[in-house]
Amino acid sequence: MEWKGCYIRYEKERLCIGNELFERSFRLDASGLYAQSLTDKRGGCVWQGAAGACLCGADAAPRLQTENLPDGDGLRAVLTFERRCGAPAEISLSVRAALPFYTLRLPDAERELLEEIALPKGRHFRVRAVRLFDQTDGRDTLVQEESRLLWTGGQLRMNGTLFFVEDYLNGAALLLLRELPSYRAEQGDFLCADKNRVRLMGRVGTCADDAAQGYDVTVGVGAAAELQTLYKAYYQRQRGESAKRETFCLSNTWGDRNQDGALNEAFVRREIERAADLGIDAVQLDDGWQQGVTANSCLQKNGAWDGGYYQADNDFWRVHPDKFPNGLAPLAAEAARRGVALGLWFSPDSADDFANWERDADTLTALWQAYGIRFFKLDGIRLENQTAEARYRKLLDAVTARTDGAVTFNLDITAGRRTGYFWHKEHGTLFVENRYTDWGNYWPHNTLKNLWQLARFLPAQRLQIEVLNNRRNVEVYGDDPLAPAAYSADYLFAVAMVANPLLWMELSGLAEEEQASLREILAVWRAHRRRFSAAQVCPVGESPDGAALTGFHVICDRPGAGYFLLFREYTDRAEITLPLPGEPDGPAPRATLLCSNCGQDVSLDFSSADGLAHAHIGKKRGYALWQYEAEESGEKTK
Repeated sequence: MEWKGCYIRYEKERLCIGNELFERSFRLDASGLYAQSLTDKRGGCVWQGAAGACLCGADAAPRLQTENLPDGDGLRAVLTFERRCGAPAEISLSVRAALPFYTLRLPDAERELLEEIALPKGRHFRVRAVRLFDQTDGRDTLVQEESRLLWTGGQLRMNGTLFFVEDYLNGAALLLLRELPSYRAEQGDFLCADKNRVRLMGRVGTCADDAAQGYDVTVGVGAAAELQTLYKAYYQRQRGESAKRETFCLSNTWGDRNQDGALNEAFVRREIERAADLGIDAVQLDDGWQQGVTANSCLQKNGAWDGGYYQADNDFWRVHPDKFPNGLAPLAAEAARRGVALGLWFSPDSADDFANWERDADTLTALWQAYGIRFFKLDGIRLENQTAEARYRKLLDAVTARTDGAVTFNLDITAGRRTGYFWHKEHGTLFVENRYTDWGNYWPHNTLKNLWQLARFLPAQRLQIEVLNNRRNVEVYGDDPLAPAAYSADYLFAVAMVANPLLWMELSGLAEEEQASLREILAVWRAHRRRFSAAQVCPVGESPDGAALTGFHVICDRPGAGYFLLFREYTDRAEITLPLPGEPDGPAPRATLLCSNCGQDVSLDFSSADGLAHAHIGKKRGYALWQYEAEESGEKTK
């Protein structure tokens, strides 16, 4: 079968899957599926095996079916056969057009070999393990990396989330990743390597739910210098329709720590009015809009959490009759009139492994039908086993299908056992952090650092990044030069603008100066976010630490066009040097300053003969956003 340059071929017990960039081959017979070679067609490197490891044993010849991926972006092979233990097994392999990656899903087992790739002989390899962490309420280091050289005399074992194997003399590289909830990655996924092969190993539990799905392994090949960026493009393609949406900016009422005490009809009307004035897409009402009481309430003790909601109150998700005596309909109508959407917080019932998932799906669908709610923040998730995971997935799939994809889930990964970064990519955005000036744990440079580091491996468009009211709780920070109040409000927004900005605050509490600053930068963001949404966001400069020269290169799909968003943190250095975008021998692009908190004391020079771009930012805690394009590309488009 062939489709859009992808192919699946089976002949003489050899199964091949690939496209114009790579080919992966297996031996497939009545005894099972065996790993063979992986060829990088563009780079010429062949990761060639000898006999090949058995990835899944069988007792009978498999049935092979080929089909298009549901989104029409590639092909999938499905193998069905009896395992040696007598249980049925299903293996799937998928490939997408024009990217050098394939995805493999094997049957579940207590411990299994997930994939094996042979190493070319006579090469020198560096193995890099990258771990991505969620549960950010207790962590502020979200990315950790370890790099080791592979010694020919021994075996290497490394734990991680993403693995890179690089022939560092020739530049060929291999990527391996298991796409599963992050808490499962901490239970034992690891890479073993020796002079002959690398093996991705993993542990999963058992599942009583027939509809449970296994976890994907993604493998890619290419030049070491670009494989990381190519994977982000592959990640976006796996997101399907979610990746085609524009990034968004919403406010959430929880960030000022009034919890459920502030919510009522008059307050929400003020929030809607302020959101419309600033140009924000949606106002999201957090915990407290509903009749049921959670453990986070400041009005009542002993509320429910992460399950047991219907047991506590059969009408738990009814709109609170005292706070909103007229219901949400008048507020939804007022928001629509002003061009603002309403969003809601919701906590699916984790009790009994999400036994109430269908009831939750009905509730979410009804809220969308009644009030047009499109943004649901999902919180309080507790995934304990594969049955819970399967039912939670059913909930998300059901709401997506019933609303024809209109609903966007904001998946909170700040605590508990939740989806993490690589599971459920197709279902909305990731709510990355809860930080508060009340507790002194919101630091703008740390928020920038976490986005900068995550954006090296993930599409920034998948992330929601917080912006707080920096005038609250000034006394908590004293005269610290990195305190939130030391930054302008537009700087704080600029930190998040290549992702999905989350105004983690009560908008009606903003001072006039901050309103004016946010209104101006939001207008710029709205004018360019369509291009941000479809671009590659690449961190540049130094890793933020409060005293770095740092930022993002936003590379558009049109050749020679993009943006530089650069930050001068609290440092005396004012000059940032970056690689020149575009072809080395092409014409220098022209740059247009779109916004900055430095007045005119900024510059971006592409005319240098040294092949570099030189930026100047004229003050500490300053930022600037430039748009650039090649001279011959015509007029700018927004």
